[in-house]
Amino acid sequence: MRVQRWKSVGGLDLAGYYDESRRYFWGMSGLFSLFAFVLDLLAASSGMGVPAGALRAAPTLAITALLFSLAFVRSRRYHAVMVVLRLTFFGWQWSVLRIG
Repeated sequence: MRVQRWKSVGGLDLAGYYDESRRYFWGMSGLFSLFAFVLDLLAASSGMGVPAGALRAAPTLAITALLFSLAFVRSRRYHAVMVVLRLTFFGWQWSVLRIG
């Protein structure tokens, strides 16, 4: 089955742009997530009373692995599934937060 690609939107080939910049975008997102993981571990070890630690940081490490995989896997189906899973996870994560 041949996948039809969008040729141009306003003179910009979005598929080509994504292919060219995906490593940079997902790599930087992965580095940011890795930084959040390190901060979770530091908060747990500092004795600040922050409810953090290895178990709290584990999902962050899983997200970091997912983000780095998006930087190196070229399959469009893989990207579509992983981005939907990521959005679902973040939706769930934000839905359980409470103020107070």
